[in-house]
Amino acid sequence: MPTKDEAALLEIPTSLPVLEIVRQGVSGGDDQPIEVTEYVVASDRVETVHVLHRDESAQPPWPNPTDGDGEQP
Repeated sequence: MPTKDEAALLEIPTSLPVLEIVRQGVSGGDDQPIEVTEYVVASDRVETVHVLHRDESAQPPWPNPTDGDGEQP
């Protein structure tokens, strides 16, 4: 939930959730942190999409725990 100051800057009510994104930039030479950027975005102005990919080495899906063989009862 936003602080009162964040809500005022974003021109939103304090009851509207926000998404906080924190990115850490690292040096290409020694992998040490060189900068941190924080974004606070009103939740009604952002959408996140995550595409999941199953690795080829992953096992088949687990069976249904109700009957043990993966079949629906």
